[in-house]
Amino acid sequence: MLKACLLFLFVFGAFARTNWAVVVAGSRGWGNYRHQADVSHMHTLLLKHGFDSKHIIDMQYDDVADDSWNPRPGTLINKPGGPNVYPGHANIDYKGDDVTPKNFLSVISGNYTGVGPVVESTSEDDIFIYFSDHGGPGIVAFPAGGRLHADDWVNTLKDMARNHKFRKMVIYVEACHAGSMFDGLLPEDINIYVTTAANPYESSYAFYCNEPQYYTCLGDEYSIRFLEDLDQCDYNSWTLQQQYEKVKGQVKKSHVMQYGDKNAIPQEVVANFVAFNKFDDADSQDHEAQHRVAQHDAPLMMAWRRYVAADNDADREFALGHFQAEMTHRQESDARISKIAKHLELADGHHEFRARADDVDAFKRVIEIYEAKCGQFSDYNMQKHMITLVNALNSGVSVEQIEKAIAHAC
Repeated sequence: MLKACLLFLFVFGAFARTNWAVVVAGSRGWGNYRHQADVSHMHTLLLKHGFDSKHIIDMQYDDVADDSWNPRPGTLINKPGGPNVYPGHANIDYKGDDVTPKNFLSVISGNYTGVGPVVESTSEDDIFIYFSDHGGPGIVAFPAGGRLHADDWVNTLKDMARNHKFRKMVIYVEACHAGSMFDGLLPEDINIYVTTAANPYESSYAFYCNEPQYYTCLGDEYSIRFLEDLDQCDYNSWTLQQQYEKVKGQVKKSHVMQYGDKNAIPQEVVANFVAFNKFDDADSQDHEAQHRVAQHDAPLMMAWRRYVAADNDADREFALGHFQAEMTHRQESDARISKIAKHLELADGHHEFRARADDVDAFKRVIEIYEAKCGQFSDYNMQKHMITLVNALNSGVSVEQIEKAIAHAC
């Protein structure tokens, strides 16, 4: 009898499926409050639904909850009047300058970083990844260590599939141009399903931007839609496809997309990837009354709201200074990219969106050159102007020619 029990435990242990989750906020600063709130909400949901805390790996700069501008210090909310979703400092595995593209790729692929835990998955395990931040053509941003390029992410996923690092994988991405990270790159036959907030050519949108005292957006439209769906759906019967159709119909300002395996995995129930219990504590929210803001316009909105709400001259002057600084930055950025385009004699259609650069290595070199001479890409010019450099490369302009144009403009 004892031998039979031991044999059962051995067999069960050998073939039991384990779920892993990696949640990532790729920004920092009070103006980007929403990204850490989105990711914290997801972390909290996983725990509420019985997910093993040791199998949740959280990457966020972790500077917003304790920001001096937070009217509820030590907390994060993801909707007006909402509950605290902040998981706490101790439950965030990668903080500050450790939140990098290199560490992210190491975490998901199980390569030890020397900083924190990594996914230790087998061919029997499922992996869920949620990323929230800014994006551009073929890139998503991180608070440190540069940006994550589409080819680097997809190549890592392909390597994981070849090395049998998972059974199935589900990825949700909240970012402008999020579709450009996977469109035409991610195979349909390696058991990975992806849904994104936007197609390859457009912005995603910040949401819940009118909460008094916060003067920042509390969430992002796509993320709010699927997170609040997870707040109330029956995980054991609600499928990923049903959620996708619901969220796609609710998001008004961008096009929610699917990539990879769009047939088999979407028919699986939510519980297979994010837990197994029903949990229903969601409050009814009037989403249509909410103001949506393009991700790159959120800092401008925040500064203006602070100016309007200021009740003394000092606060009003402080807020106006931030607003004027943001406007000056935009005007200078617009003028700079126009000089580059004019120097390269680009056609009038040079602002037409392309998903990403055809030559990724050349694009990386151009980014390095631009930032060395003109300064770091901000959220605004990453969204609005990086596409000009992409289209220049894709139309046959050499890196050397672009370098000369950048030197002329900066």
